[in-house]
Formats: sequence, structure tokens, C-alpha cells
Amino acid sequence: MIKLRELVDYYIGGGWGKPEEDAKHLYTAYVIRGTDMPSFKNGDISSVPYRFHAESNLKSRVLKHKDIIIEVSGGSTDQPVGRTLLFNKNNLRGISEKFICASFCKLIRPNKTMVNQFYMYYVLQNCYNSRKICQWEVQSTGIKNFKFENFLDEFKINLPLIPNQQKIASVLSAYDKLIANNTRRIEILEEMAQRIYKEWFVDFKYPGYENDELVDSELGNIPKDWEILEYDSITNIISRGPSIKYVDKDSGIPVLNQKCVRNGEIQLDAIKYGSPLNTNKEHCYLQLNDILINSMGVGTLGRISRNLSINSKMIIHNCITFLRADQSKVNQSFLYYSLKRNQIYFEQLGIGATGQTSLKIDIIKGKEVIVPKQNLLNEFDKLVNPIWREIGFLKNKNHNLQQTRDHLLPKLISGKVDVSDLDINTDILND
Repeated sequence: MIKLRELVDYYIGGGWGKPEEDAKHLYTAYVIRGTDMPSFKNGDISSVPYRFHAESNLKSRVLKHKDIIIEVSGGSTDQPVGRTLLFNKNNLRGISEKFICASFCKLIRPNKTMVNQFYMYYVLQNCYNSRKICQWEVQSTGIKNFKFENFLDEFKINLPLIPNQQKIASVLSAYDKLIANNTRRIEILEEMAQRIYKEWFVDFKYPGYENDELVDSELGNIPKDWEILEYDSITNIISRGPSIKYVDKDSGIPVLNQKCVRNGEIQLDAIKYGSPLNTNKEHCYLQLNDILINSMGVGTLGRISRNLSINSKMIIHNCITFLRADQSKVNQSFLYYSLKRNQIYFEQLGIGATGQTSLKIDIIKGKEVIVPKQNLLNEFDKLVNPIWREIGFLKNKNHNLQQTRDHLLPKLISGKVDVSDLDINTDILND
């Protein structure tokens, strides 16, 4: 066992820069925050801020291939501080811009003559997953901080020979690479569905549009025989979930809360357990293809997602509004993409001095939407449903891969699973 500090060549706190250029802040770089780490691991940098920096501050903080980022401030009641990220240039898909970590993080540059960078990353990830990292947390003002210097001196790493480190890292990296590839496939499929929706129902370039006439409406020119309706008239259900009494995992059922609805998808790392106080709300259990809107909170208000993969029994919390289409009027796929087009409108209700912390159901119900003829809705659904099924399949596949990886991680790091005599190709670490 060896102290972490002895394996680190260089470390420095991150920066934040300015949102706009000025006389001092002339150089640009993306800034990776703790909240960006989960999506960045899968190659998604859409949420990463792009900011201006002073040359002196930027120069010492620019991330190099295989640097490690560790979060040192943040976290939440249910989430420890200390999330980690291996900065892998292969995730950037040709983006040549510079990256730094945010001021609430630290850049760590391992001594690669002593430790494989991937191996160190997985050791730190295991420390986080096991919650062992919590012993270095301190909280005084509502934000969790991390005693980083103490961590460097007190956290000790089991350090096998470099070839065995590489084997362990290769096994775990193979899972992460499959997950990233599946995530990219999901993104491409989703882009396809969104393009079809935009082309047909926003740009009005649907099949046969050349023969249709555009007419005036309160929302501008629309195809003749299309309608302008409120969401209330095209849905069977627009509802909040019940109030919840939180209990321990063994006594309750999973509760989908607003922290689980982000980046346009459902993520279960913030799941809680409880029982509904109103037992009459059986319709509030999550169903496949349910559309979810964050309806309480600051900063996440109006975020929209949908369930394409979760089949297990799960209650929807009353901080989330969920919608199910009236199939005689529209289908769930059209309903989802029309709401996504209005997401900015819903989000802006929670911005500024008069920003709301609650999105009232009546606001959603009263929002107007242009509804096409039934034959186009049917054709759209025929195209999009197979896409949604494939996305759901890939999401389930990623979930299983993550479960297997996380099960293997502590066994490999501790040496309980011995890889020294196994013939493992380590080329994946050089990709």
C-alpha cells in the first residue's frame, strides 16, 4: 500500500474564468464541473460551459490526456463530494479546444512511471462508490467540501505491478468503452427522431406537403386542416405524483424525484425510497414512455424527459409532472417532441428575479400546440416507435454493463480477482 501523494506528480485547483471576453480574459477553454462528469464520460460535452480565461491562469490548468479530475466541493445530502473523471481526449470527437476543471475541482496528474493513469482513476472511483471517501468530507455552510490535502496523505492505494495495473484497467475500460459507444448510438437515434419531428411539424416539410395550403393562425401560418389545441385537450393524464414518506431501502419502493430527471433522460443515481401518503394514486406509478417534467426546484424547473427503459415498479414524486397522451388525438411520441420544443418556455419560468420554484399544472395544460392530421401522426409514430425501442434496449444494456463493471471494480482493485496469470489485451488503454 502506498500513499496517494507519492503517486501524484502535479496537482492544482481549477478555474472558472469569465462568461465574456475582456482585456484580461482573452483565451477560451471549456470548464468541466462535477455535474458534467457523468455525461462527459460518455462523450457528451453539451452541458460543459465555454468561458474566457487569463493566460496565466489557463496555462497551468489545461488538461492533458489521462489527467484525473476530482471534485472537492459540492455534493448533496445523498451524494458525497469526490466524483472523479479521467480526461480522455478520445471522448472529444475531434474537438480541439482546451479544457480545464472548474474551481470546485482539482486536477491530478499521476506519476505514470509508478501508476497507470486508468488504474488510479478506477481506484478513486471505487473509493467514491464504496462511500469510503466520505471520511474526508466536511460540511459547514450547506456545501460539502473535501479535505484534499488530508486525502493525499491518508488515502493508500494497493499498487500491483504496472502490467497487472494495466490488465485491471483494461477490463474495466472495456465496459466503459461499450457504455460510451452505446450512448453515442442513443444520441444518433435521438437526433434522427428530433430531425423528423422538426422537418414535419415545425418546418412543415412532411410527405405530401407540396399539395397542401398554408393558412393564417394565431401561431403563424400552418397547414390547412391542422389544429391549434391546448395540451389539456390532447392528454389523458397531466398529473403530479403523491406526497411521499421516505423510508429505508428495505421498507419502501423506488421514488423517482426531480434529481433523477436531467440531461433529457432518467438517471437513477439519486433514487430514493419511500411509500406514497396518498394510496389512491395508482396511476402515479411509472410506465414505459411516460413523459416527465421537473415541476419543483431552482435550476431544474421545466426539464423534460421520458421513460424508455424502466419496467420495475417505481412511484413518481409530486415534484414531477407526468403526461400520457390521449391516443385518439395524438400519440406519445408526438406529445414528447412537442413538449421538448417548449422546454425553454417552461425553464424560463424559473429564471430571474420573479423566477418560480414550482411549475403549475395549469401552465402546462394551457400551453398551445399545433396538431397535424391523424394520418401524419400515425406515420410519425411508425417511424419513431422502433427508434424508441432501440434506445430503450441500449439503455437497458448500458445499465447491465454498469452493474457488472461496478460489481467487478472492488474485486479487481482489492486483488480478490487475480489477473496476473490472465492473458488480457491492454491495447484499449492506448486508444
